[in-house]
Amino acid sequence: MAPSLQIMGSQDIVPSISGRKRGRSHTIDTSVDVTLKKAKVDRGLSRSMTGIESPLLWVPRTNSYATFEYFPLKSNELDDRKTLVGWNACNKTGPTGAPLYKLKETAEELVIAALSLCHAANNPSGTLETFRSYNILLYDLSQIGNIDLLRDVEDHQRRSSENTMDNIHVQASLCDLYQEGLEENGHVLNALSLPCSTHTTHPLQPIVSSHIRAFEQTSNLPDDIFEAQYPTTAMSFWLVATKGAISYLHPDCHGVGTIVEVLCGRKLWYVFQRHYPEAQGTRHDSRIDEYMRDWAPGFIPDTDQWEAEVVILEPGSAFYMRPDTHHAVVTLENSIVRGHHVYVTVTLSRMVTGYVHTCMLKFRIVNVLHCELRGLLLHLMCYFCMIISDKGPKGHDSDISPMTRAGLLDLVALENLCIFGSALDPCLDTVDDTMDDMKPSYAMAATAYISIMQRLRKDYCLVFLLGDMQGDSLESLVSRIHLEEGVDCCTLSLDIGDFARSSVAHFGRSLIYYARRAIKAQKDFGEHESTLFNLKSFEKNVADAMDSFLHMDLTKDFLNAYRAQKIKCLHIRPLFLVRRKTDILQPDVYSDWQAITDYDCYSSEDEQNDDGKGNDDDGGDDGATDMKADASTENSNMDVDGGTAADGVPPSEKTSDDERSDDYRP
Repeated sequence: MAPSLQIMGSQDIVPSISGRKRGRSHTIDTSVDVTLKKAKVDRGLSRSMTGIESPLLWVPRTNSYATFEYFPLKSNELDDRKTLVGWNACNKTGPTGAPLYKLKETAEELVIAALSLCHAANNPSGTLETFRSYNILLYDLSQIGNIDLLRDVEDHQRRSSENTMDNIHVQASLCDLYQEGLEENGHVLNALSLPCSTHTTHPLQPIVSSHIRAFEQTSNLPDDIFEAQYPTTAMSFWLVATKGAISYLHPDCHGVGTIVEVLCGRKLWYVFQRHYPEAQGTRHDSRIDEYMRDWAPGFIPDTDQWEAEVVILEPGSAFYMRPDTHHAVVTLENSIVRGHHVYVTVTLSRMVTGYVHTCMLKFRIVNVLHCELRGLLLHLMCYFCMIISDKGPKGHDSDISPMTRAGLLDLVALENLCIFGSALDPCLDTVDDTMDDMKPSYAMAATAYISIMQRLRKDYCLVFLLGDMQGDSLESLVSRIHLEEGVDCCTLSLDIGDFARSSVAHFGRSLIYYARRAIKAQKDFGEHESTLFNLKSFEKNVADAMDSFLHMDLTKDFLNAYRAQKIKCLHIRPLFLVRRKTDILQPDVYSDWQAITDYDCYSSEDEQNDDGKGNDDDGGDDGATDMKADASTENSNMDVDGGTAADGVPPSEKTSDDERSDDYRP
């Protein structure tokens, strides 16, 4: 099980690293930091004389390439050496060994982009689009509260003993960390998520902090339904660590994006992603088995299954990490880092995926929980409603995605979370029994989404290009257009509301299948029944949400259609374009269509078992295999509108918008 630290409450059984007494300060929330009498422990610490060399890295401060050495504790040397050698073996580089993000041209799939502060700040739209697909290494950047307050920190030495490896936390102050760092054989300590007493900013805050604008602009929401206080201590924090500290492979909780700014010291920041060799080059960011199979917090990745990129973080640099990103951190020097959590519009699909992973697997994959972040996501949906329903899509500001395919997919993903949020919340009851009932706030956010869809479907539709239409039965449903010499296509149009409805239905059945897999996986790892959520209650809550918002029953056939899919994802991402209904299709629509790569391309029913069906008890076969077009269940609830116009989108509506808007369900 992953070492865990929960910020929501205090711990009273945590040992401490020295015998010094310190007085309690009330300048920082004492519900987070608790003062205990310290007990003396045997120091007995020494480091290996043989270092572990990092990959070749670009050093922004000197604009040069260098390698760095990490000297592990002798007590942890075998495990640390094996772990870092495994991580380094996953590192992808160019022909000369240089990091991929420093190459001008490469055919490899990148996960990191390096940007100067000047370029990123002066090109906000470009920076957002970069963050949609890449983590950002930001360079050219130009008091920590009460240093005596005792805090929960990780003691790396405790991992080496069977008696302490399941409880690696000790009590230490920031002053203790600094003193230990000066000792030749000092403790290797790592302080995570230290709360800031006041809100702080980061270099790209005007660009990459959609949640702040949303919270400010929706401050008038009823405080008996929405939390009136901004969760400062969850969104701004400090990371303080002595040299040698390691944070093992993990994502950050609740789908947050993470920003770290280095004030002093150096850290190696590893970013991992699974490599699916048969995925035909497309990204799939919402697979429900992402943290199943061979995943473990400190595991040594198989280089055939994992790829990594590494950056060196030092004073003058910051790292912007997207939600649901596998990462690991090695502290090379005593360091102080300022951190921020963010929710950004362009990464909402990944955010929702990360949020679901946290609810399902909790401390098996994350090292801290911040349940108070849920309210920010509901503020986001209400903010989108306020802007889109009032001003229309043309009134979008920088915090709201334009009405493109990517923007619509992000909006629909957030909608799915709002509809099923009240079903997901009880999954966390086993670690936080003080969680308030948020059903009224989820219901208000879902209502806001319905209002958004009613506005969008009046002006927009989805467009599909088909190279060939067989048979004449669909003749009335398509328009035939000439795009360029030698390229003739047929077009289909689809109502946005129908797509949203199908997405919600798919998401609901994904949750049920994922929950069954998660319960089994945690039992296999020996977790106690008391730490597991109630599966029957969860499935009932999902079914109730489906009935309430879609008037749809979760039938066995509907679930089996999903269970038979070889690649199981939370989101559906069909290949389509978003166009205004009044637009005339131009030849450039063909290049837009060909440029889309992040789409579902796997069959809805693969040869998974002999009878074509998986087993919910064992999860079936979820290996990475061929992905083909899913065209059955996801399309079964989609009504295709017809038409006759040669170049218009769409040709005609079967019923008027006014006639259909009252009947709309997302």
